[in-house]
Parts: sequence; C-alpha cells; structure tokens
Amino acid sequence: MDLGMTVDLTQTQPTGDIAVDATDQTFMVEVVEASKQIPTIVDFWAPWCGPCRVLGPTLEKITKEFDGKVRLVKINTDENPQVSSAFEISSIPAVFAFKDGQAVDKFLGALSENQVRDFFTKLAPSPSDESMLKGAEALRTGNLVEARAFFEEALERDPNHARANAGIGAILVEEGQLDEAESILKQYPKEPSASRQLARIRFLRGGSDDTDVKRSDALLGNAEIDAAELAEAHYVLGCRTALQGEWQISLDHFLAAIKLDRSVRDDGGRLGALDIFNVLGQEHEITREYQRKLSSLLF
Repeated sequence: MDLGMTVDLTQTQPTGDIAVDATDQTFMVEVVEASKQIPTIVDFWAPWCGPCRVLGPTLEKITKEFDGKVRLVKINTDENPQVSSAFEISSIPAVFAFKDGQAVDKFLGALSENQVRDFFTKLAPSPSDESMLKGAEALRTGNLVEARAFFEEALERDPNHARANAGIGAILVEEGQLDEAESILKQYPKEPSASRQLARIRFLRGGSDDTDVKRSDALLGNAEIDAAELAEAHYVLGCRTALQGEWQISLDHFLAAIKLDRSVRDDGGRLGALDIFNVLGQEHEITREYQRKLSSLLF
C-alpha cells in the first residue's frame, strides 16, 4: 500500500503544457492534493472575459519562468460552477494560490506582470523545499538512498522542516524501523505526510503478521467466540485490508470492531477508521460515507 507523501504529478500535467485545465470533478486532485507537493496557482477565468485574456498569457509566461517550481491550473467558471461557488467567485479573473492543500493568497483583476511575478515569488519553494520535493519524488519511485540524501540536504538548511523530517520517517517505515520512525513523525502532528505514515505504522503493527491474519479470518465464521475476541479479529483484518488499500472493506471491519467491543486495542476500531479518513482526506466520498456511519455508531 502506498501511504507515502506524493501524488504522481506526471499523471496530471502533460509534459510541455504550461497550464492544466481542472474541473469540478478533478479539483481535489489537480489543486488540493497537488499543492501538497508543489505550490499551485489557480486561475478562475471564462472565454468571454477580456481581462482574463490579458492576464492568462502573463500567468503562463511567469509559470514557465519558475520552471516547475509552481504549477498553473485554469478553471473555466462557466463550465465548473461547483468550485466557483465554493470559492465565492463573483468577478473574474480571480487568482488563488494553494500550498499544502490550502488556499493561502489571492488577487482579483489583471495585475501588471511585475505584480504577478511578486505573487509567484511569495509562493515558490525555498531551497530546502526544493530538496524536500526531490526527496519526495525519489521516495515515490522507491529510491530510498537518493530520497534520504535529499531529505538530509533539506534538513541541513532547515532542521525543523516538517515534510523533510516526515520523509526521513517514511524511509524508516520502509526499512521496518517503526519505533524510530514513530518518534520522529509524532513531532509533526500538523504535517499530513507525517499523519499518513503514523497511520501506516499502526496498520503494520495490527495487520502485518500473516499468522494473526489467518487466525482472525477463521474466527469470523465461528459463532461461539465472545465479542471481544471477534472485535480483535475484525481489528486485525481492518489493518491488513488498509495496508492493501481496500478502504471500504477495512472500514467495515473497523466499524464491526467498534460495534462489538470499543475497548479492543484501546478504541482501535475508531482510531483505525480515523486513520483512513486522514489518509483519504476529508472530502473523499468514502470518508464522507463512513463518517456518517461512524457517527451513527458512536452517537
């Protein structure tokens, strides 16, 4: 299972394209998730808008100048009313800056080229960010040696860089050094990539033993075992299926564990479900569906 730090941006931005066209359906991937790796500028525009036609080439020119350090995404407000409404777009052009999954800045109207360049400069990654991003890409492709070198390079410049430290933690998880990884990752509770790796550690501890998994699977068909033992079996299988990326099956196991006995693994069923919600993101349809189911169980 990939609970790593990155989304493969090579699959969302064709080589050579300056801007990506996003829609209501692709906004989460193209903007929110992508901005957790590379700062992303979003241009809300429409074909009939004169100032948009003036600003558009400037945005593309400056994006090209930044040479991959900042992404440009364009959203046609006429064709994508849901996102436009969510960001209360009442006049265009409207340009938003996203970083780490959040909108962090914006401007309205067609600014001068120098003003737009200043807007990009504030968003562009620092040298430590650049090293971290190279490390994240190396980690995504499985090159742990190269990833470690880039993360350490980032930490030489900024020892408290959250994502670089989370990257070191991710490497330790891959190497099976779970306790050491956990001690690092727990220092960065607000860093999404650290939270994902902590979830992976919990799933590995609960569901990586093949003997436990086989025993738990066999227990599900046994009507004579008590609720606590059956809840434990569901918890183990929830962890194993989470490691396999079978999110709905995993959540069904965790909810079953909650229903049978919440005390198992110190409320492990609920915590396992919350881990999956964090991995998928709060806007994911599976998260929304199972948050409702979890609430109905708890309240």
